[in-house]
Amino acid sequence: MREIGFCLMDSRNTFVPTGLYKGPDFFQLLQSFRLQEVFKLDGHLYPWHDDFSLVTTSKPAAPGEILSLFVTGLGPVSPGVNPGQPFPSSPLAIVNSPVQVTVNGNPAQVTAATGYPGAVNGYQVNFQVPPTTAKGPATVQISAAWIAGAPVTIPIQ
Repeated sequence: MREIGFCLMDSRNTFVPTGLYKGPDFFQLLQSFRLQEVFKLDGHLYPWHDDFSLVTTSKPAAPGEILSLFVTGLGPVSPGVNPGQPFPSSPLAIVNSPVQVTVNGNPAQVTAATGYPGAVNGYQVNFQVPPTTAKGPATVQISAAWIAGAPVTIPIQ
């Protein structure tokens, strides 16, 4: 276990220092995932609220809220980054392919899809939970270039 400082992109697409991750190397974990796999640790999905707190059953997401997810396998970015090289922090590396997010099968507005600075094949996707999303468990699915990743479930208040 080691501590790694990390930051998240806020709703204005600005990276903000967030805190410390205590565990195996965050970037090694990101690199080990398959195509379009959502970042999980200990078998749990870890999306973040816009205030950078984790979405949990005790602090569920809300309809209309912007959330951040970390995923892998979204493909090439602009400006281009050579395979095996980390993404830069400036300028942000924007995913070239269309990235779509659905919540319970309904399209969510994607506000950003970028390479996570310092990561190899690790991306951050910010999206707005559709305002009409019902309370309870919600299925979230990310697609890049019309290829869908595995669905995951998050709690909605």
